[in-house]
Amino acid sequence: MRSVERAFSAGGVVLRDGSQGPEVVLGRRCHDRRRPIWSLPKGTPDGDETPASTAVREVAEETGLRVRIIDHLGDIHYRFVREGVRIDKTVRYYLMESIGGDLAGHDHEFQEVRWFGVAEAEAAMQTFLQANRQWENSPDLTFQHDRLDRDINLRQQVYTTLVQSFEQARISEVRDTPVITVLQAPFLPPADDRRLFLIGALGIVLGGMAGVVLAFVVEALRRPAPGDPGREDFQATWQGFVRSLPFARRTA
Repeated sequence: MRSVERAFSAGGVVLRDGSQGPEVVLGRRCHDRRRPIWSLPKGTPDGDETPASTAVREVAEETGLRVRIIDHLGDIHYRFVREGVRIDKTVRYYLMESIGGDLAGHDHEFQEVRWFGVAEAEAAMQTFLQANRQWENSPDLTFQHDRLDRDINLRQQVYTTLVQSFEQARISEVRDTPVITVLQAPFLPPADDRRLFLIGALGIVLGGMAGVVLAFVVEALRRPAPGDPGREDFQATWQGFVRSLPFARRTA
């Protein structure tokens, strides 16, 4: 939080009757050469000086005019920041009239001092108001700015922490994952060609025998009549086939 200081000044609104109506004195500060910023004369008390005495003295020094107070106009309050310090300032203004002096006798506080018509003076001072509309001069806006700045910084810290944690978790996951290296692609063991040949030959023999048996069975089912030459040929062939079998030989 910025430190806060209080400041007080007193000044005057010096009027006169001009040819076009009432006129007021404004001065331009020496450090405002970049743009014409006009303001009313004012200054800070000197020692135990009263606000009224301060206003009369400051107006005389900054404008070169001798003035007297007609009435108290009121106080204005505004805030601004200077060199990192927030200033809470009060300015008390008095209505004054000129009783002598010369604008050429103003001091170095103003680069230029002159009379303005009331409408012209309002337009000239509007430039000052527009140039000083900054959020730093508002306590509410300054408080909101500081709060948002803290919130943004907190969010950035949380985001940074999450990103770092995520990256660290990815690194740990890669380190803890086992690595399997395949040196050679898997393959089936080669089959035994001789075994396949024997299985195939045995299948052919058994298939042939099954075919012969099936043929004899079919022929037997036809039941040929006695004395049929075909039957006699079948019986002779069948008996010859049975005698050729190994187990028939062992029985005989």
